[in-house]
Amino acid sequence: MDHNRLFDVLREGLPLTPRPFEVIGRACGAGEDEVLQRLRSLRNKGTLTHLAPPPAGAGTVEAPAPGDLDARLLEIMGNGFPLLPHPYEVIAAALGATEAEVLERLRFLADAGLVGHIGLRPRVPGSPSQSD
Repeated sequence: MDHNRLFDVLREGLPLTPRPFEVIGRACGAGEDEVLQRLRSLRNKGTLTHLAPPPAGAGTVEAPAPGDLDARLLEIMGNGFPLLPHPYEVIAAALGATEAEVLERLRFLADAGLVGHIGLRPRVPGSPSQSD
């Protein structure tokens, strides 16, 4: 699998589907396991710090209150995206929510302009490497 193709697909954003790395693999001509293995390798080498949604700027909806599901979701997502076949399910378990609720809230937050798409966040030279 070509690194450049993988990076291009990741810059478009992580699909809000139960198996986002499977979708990315299809776009890259690779399997889900190969995508996950490549991303873990890039993370371990420090090329990729993590996948996370960037702040999108001023949205049309008020920012979530601390402790609310959306605020907790954003906090978890800001710490990096799990490089697992069912990442949204893992996030849901940490929140005491369902995978469907997590996907619905992420779509809402993106549509409201509170977060950008979940995509590649390359390592900034001089910054410490982070793990997911």
